Amino acid sequence: MNYTWLADPDLDYSADWFYDQFYFRFIPYELTFLRHAPDQHVRMGDDEFGDNHAVAFEEKIDRSLELLLRTRKPILEYGEPAFIELRLKNIGRRSKNVHNLLNPQNGFVQIAITNPDGKRVACIAPMHADRKPYIKELKPGEALYESVQVTVGKKGFHFKKPGAYRIEACYNNFDGKQAAGVMQLWINSPRSFNDQKIFSELYDARIARTLYMGGTRYMEDVNEKLDWICKKLPQKHPAQYYLNACRALPFSKSFNTIGFGEYWTSVKELSVIPQSDLMDIVW
Repeated sequence: MNYTWLADPDLDYSADWFYDQFYFRFIPYELTFLRHAPDQHVRMGDDEFGDNHAVAFEEKIDRSLELLLRTRKPILEYGEPAFIELRLKNIGRRSKNVHNLLNPQNGFVQIAITNPDGKRVACIAPMHADRKPYIKELKPGEALYESVQVTVGKKGFHFKKPGAYRIEACYNNFDGKQAAGVMQLWINSPRSFNDQKIFSELYDARIARTLYMGGTRYMEDVNEKLDWICKKLPQKHPAQYYLNACRALPFSKSFNTIGFGEYWTSVKELSVIPQSDLMDIVW
């Protein structure tokens, strides 16, 4: 209901068209879940958002689309940032119209992560970008790609324990059809107790937002903490490369800043502000 224009076949902003066909009721899949799921899954306040809910519905799967999840390294060191690539490919015999927004922060791709203890949580991006999707014609064999960081989300860090993690993703097309994919990611045990103690210093909300945004210029306490962690880590630890990149990237590009009073004055100004600086304003 937040995106009524998605129901319009022409992708026009036509709320009237949507509500003329809206019956103010749950869809059949939701009714089945509400009627037959265990009490703790449907009682408000029991399970967290995204737990024990299907990422995709079998009846809505588009067999002509393939959503592939993959990483360059299926096994990561403890504390190493996790990036996955989403590849949406047309495996059918005819061209397929899709939208181009594969990043979860746009709201059209859902990701869920199951940890080694069997706890399944939704991977929710710390920020939301409200963008209008554009139709992209995928010819047979063509694909769209998107790199997504799943290290942190609104619920914090996702890979605090070593072991096997199951990552599920669901792409929602503008026609209501879905494509789903799943992969497994392994996290090695800490090389030493000292490493585990060092990485525990990362588990802070401000640091999590900084790592997601790719660094910051003005959050000096966070930058000092990142510097301290990099000095304490063993040389050539994979996590050092990303932490050092987060320190350097904000200073490698031009930027403008605006005050809170000017925040709503011009949307165009926001496009020239690096994400790392915009984070200081939003958060």
